[in-house]
Amino acid sequence: MNLKIKDAVSWGRFVAIFGFITSGFTMLSFVGIPIGVIMLLGYIKLNNATDELKKISEKTGELTTGDYEDVLSLYGKYFKLIGIGTIVSIVMSIIGIIFYILFFMALFAGYSGYTSY
Repeated sequence: MNLKIKDAVSWGRFVAIFGFITSGFTMLSFVGIPIGVIMLLGYIKLNNATDELKKISEKTGELTTGDYEDVLSLYGKYFKLIGIGTIVSIVMSIIGIIFYILFFMALFAGYSGYTSY
């Protein structure tokens, strides 16, 4: 097995396993469910791409571009899903910040800061 491909396989496997764990923790909160599901699907694609890359690295004989097309397609789907998950998490964070600001504005709306006795 080519050393660079072996490194890519091992790091891809590590990131996929770590991603499964973090996606699971993300899905524990109600707000994190959509983000966690999207990220989990992305890490499944990464795991599949790593499996395909490992199969290619163990293949004997001449390698063709078709051998790498499947791997690149899976990596592309991984990056697409992780990108979508990132966009969703940014949007949900902005919505959360707006709700926090509105909550504290409503909480302190009746408080003038000065009371006389």
